[in-house]
Amino acid sequence: MNLQRLGTICLVLILVTSVLGIAFGHVRDVTDVEENITDENEDGVKIEDREDLTDPEDILSTEGEYIDSIDLQVRTSIEDGVNDTASGELDTFLNTVSHENISEEQEDYLETWESSGSYNNLFFNPAFDKETQDNYPDTELTMIGGGLPVIEVEGEWQFNPLADREIRFAQNFLIARTEYLTELYEQHGSERYFALGQEEPGYKEYYENIIEELEIDQDDDWERAWNMIQGRMQYWEEHEGIEDWTSETLENTGTEEDPVWEFGGEQIELISCNRIEDERLDIGHDWSDRMENMGFSVERTDGDGGTLFPITLFADAADMTFHMYTGGWVENPADLYRETALNQMYLGWYGMTIGMGSPDHWQLREVQDPEIEQKGQDLFTGRAPDEDNYWQWMQDIAEYGIEESVRVFMVTQREYNIHNEERFEGAAQDRVAGWDNIFSPRTMQTSDGEYSAAVYNEDGVLYMDNWNRIDGSGCTYSRLQQDMARDNTMDTHPEEGVPIGMRTDYDVERDYEWVDGDLEKEIDVPLGAWDYDTETQQWYEVGEGLEAATSVTFDWHENDDGDLGTYHDGNELTYRDILAWYLFPKS
Repeated sequence: MNLQRLGTICLVLILVTSVLGIAFGHVRDVTDVEENITDENEDGVKIEDREDLTDPEDILSTEGEYIDSIDLQVRTSIEDGVNDTASGELDTFLNTVSHENISEEQEDYLETWESSGSYNNLFFNPAFDKETQDNYPDTELTMIGGGLPVIEVEGEWQFNPLADREIRFAQNFLIARTEYLTELYEQHGSERYFALGQEEPGYKEYYENIIEELEIDQDDDWERAWNMIQGRMQYWEEHEGIEDWTSETLENTGTEEDPVWEFGGEQIELISCNRIEDERLDIGHDWSDRMENMGFSVERTDGDGGTLFPITLFADAADMTFHMYTGGWVENPADLYRETALNQMYLGWYGMTIGMGSPDHWQLREVQDPEIEQKGQDLFTGRAPDEDNYWQWMQDIAEYGIEESVRVFMVTQREYNIHNEERFEGAAQDRVAGWDNIFSPRTMQTSDGEYSAAVYNEDGVLYMDNWNRIDGSGCTYSRLQQDMARDNTMDTHPEEGVPIGMRTDYDVERDYEWVDGDLEKEIDVPLGAWDYDTETQQWYEVGEGLEAATSVTFDWHENDDGDLGTYHDGNELTYRDILAWYLFPKS
C-alpha cells in the first residue's frame, strides 16, 4: 500500500466542514507566517495598508537569532516575573500583566506587547408574563411583538422595565464607556460596543458601520437615555392593559423632572448584581446610581461568581432574582469567523443567556426573531450557502443583538506581554491576544538564540496537569509551551484571523447546496479511497457511489531527502503518524 497516497486520499473524505475558513476558501497555501503577513486578504487589501495591523518589519527582527535552546521556569508571584524580566534573568514572562504591575523604572528595561485581556457587559433580565403576548400584540415590548412588562412572582405582580426592549436599548446611551475607560482603566483598554472588540479582524470591514448607524458609540448621553426611558415609562403609565391585567397601577408620584416610578403603591425596585473582583463593581454601582436618577429604587447585591451565578445566569428569569448582572469574559485570539461568539452572546438557543439553555426558562428565546435564530444556528453548523450570505447573516445577528440589548458591552481591558528589551529581538504577535498564539514562540528571536521564560504559579508548579500522551495538555500555559515544540497541520493567522497551513499546503474543492434543510453533495468520492473501521481496526476501500460536499487535499511538506522530518527524540515522522492523527479521534 502506498501510504503517501493513502494519506492524501483518505483525508479527501471530509464531507462537510464547519470550519468556515475552509468552506469558503479562506485557506492560504502559505507555511511561513513572515511571508503571509504581507499577503493580500480576500478583498484585495494588502495587510500593510491597513492601519489597524502591525507592520511586518516591526513584528520580525532581522538582527537577532531564532531560538534553539529553551529554559522554562516558574515564578510564584507576578512581581517576581516582572522583576526578573526587567533585570534580564528572563527573556519573557509568559503571563499577561496589567499596567499596575509595571513600575516606571521597569518600563525602561521592558518591551511590552498589547493584549486584549478581559471584557465586560451589563446583562439584563427581560422576563415578562408570556400570556400577555397574545392579549396585547401591538405594544412593541419585544423586537418581534407585544406583551406587557409585568410578571407574577410568588403571587405578587412586579413591573419589569427591562422587559421593554427600547428601555434596554437606551442603556447604550445611559452608560459611560469612555468615562469608565478613563477613570477605571486609565486608558488601558478600548470601548466595546458589542460582542466583538474593536481589535478583532473584520471589525472595521463588517461591523463598524452598524455601530455608527445605531449611534451607540455616542454613549453617556443622559438626555437621549432620559427621553427614551421616560418616554416608554409614560407609555406604560397610560396603557390600560397594565391595570386590567394586574389590578395594579403604574404611576409617577414625583415630577417630570424628578420622577418616582411606583407600581402597586411602591417604588419599583431593581436588583443589580455586581461582581466584586474588578472594575465591574464600580460599573455596576454607577449603573445603579443612574437608574435611581431615572426614578427607580435599586438594591445592590455585590458578590463573586459563586455567589451571583445561581441568581443570574443559572436562575429562572421568571423568579426575578436580578435585573442586571455585570458579566465578564476573557478575549479570544484573532479569529475572523466569530459566529460562535454572536450566538453565545445574543441568541437564546445557544444556552449562554438566562437559564443556561434550560428549556423551562423560555424568557428571551421565544420572544426572539425565529428567522434570526435560524440564521445563527445555520452559521454555527456551517450551513451558510456562500460567503456573501455568511457575512450578511453575521451582520444581521450583530444588529439584532445590539437592538435587543439583553447584553450591553462596556470595555475591553488591555493587558501586556513583557520581554526584556535588551535580549528580545522580535516575534510574530497576535493582534488580539499578543503572545498567545502558536507563531510567537516559533518565530521568537533573541540576541544569542538562547531563550528563558517563566510562567506564574503560586505553588511553584510548572505543569498544572498530567500530559495526555496523544494530545498533550489542556492547561493554557502547558499548551503554550507545547506550541514551542510542535507543528500543526494548520492554524490561524495572527493578524488576519484566517486559517493558514503550517506543515501542509492544501487545496479545497466545494460543490454542494442546501435544499429544504438537506445537504445535497455533488463531489464524487474517487475510486480507491480508503477509510478506517473502528470496530475491526482495519483500513478499507469505501467503494463506489459515495458523494461528498467538500474535499480537502493535503500536500505535506517534505525535506530535501523526501522525508517528513524527525521528532525531537530522533524518530522519523511518517505518513503512518499522519494517518494515526486521523484514526485516533475517530476511534
